[in-house]
Amino acid sequence: MEKNTLEIRTLKKDEILIRQADKDQSMYRIEAGSFLVFHAKGSRIDPIMTAVPGTFLGTASFFLNSEKILYAVALEDSTVIVIPPEEKQKQFPPWLANIAKSLVEKTLDNLNLITNVGIKRKGKLMSPLSIEEQRHFFGLIK
Repeated sequence: MEKNTLEIRTLKKDEILIRQADKDQSMYRIEAGSFLVFHAKGSRIDPIMTAVPGTFLGTASFFLNSEKILYAVALEDSTVIVIPPEEKQKQFPPWLANIAKSLVEKTLDNLNLITNVGIKRKGKLMSPLSIEEQRHFFGLIK
């Protein structure tokens, strides 16, 4: 995967990179900045992680050919490399794509457990957002 053939996108603070339920199947590699990755359901926002440079976002839709399942909002001015779904066929042998698909499916099972059942957050997992933070992010995605 050559960086110079892929699109580089710059986002401002509070700009949405990924919208839950979008059909786009691109994957993104964060080059600079950071993103809050979260799941929105009803009146609740579940923060999943703060994504930093080197992190890939959109992997589920990229490998599973599905819609986006999370939101990703820039926490500061940020830069990403856009990896379109066509790159999967060009860059990944079928056996490697199948391994990635399997890993993503397992990750989604765990994400569903967290967002639907809930687990106590300890250690390095994200703390729940404050009411003010939730209002801020709901304002961005509505």
